[in-house]
Amino acid sequence: LQFLQHLGTTYGWDMSELISIFQQHKINIDNIRNLKEQHLEEFGIKEVGLRMTLLDAIQKYFSSISKFSTSKVNR
Repeated sequence: LQFLQHLGTTYGWDMSELISIFQQHKINIDNIRNLKEQHLEEFGIKEVGLRMTLLDAIQKYFSSISKFSTSKVNR
């Protein structure tokens, strides 16, 4: 899950535990964008701030990819 490693670098977090949780629950780049706060809670991520930050970062990540893809197509 390169995405989570990127988040760790961006926010200065140790992502090893989150990567393990996401692997355990078979979360990958294809289904990560569908995560909701409830899922993260079910995974045992108790910190509300962390859940909110993760969801916000996921949304921003896919938004930036979408904008990049669109700009490449429109050239």
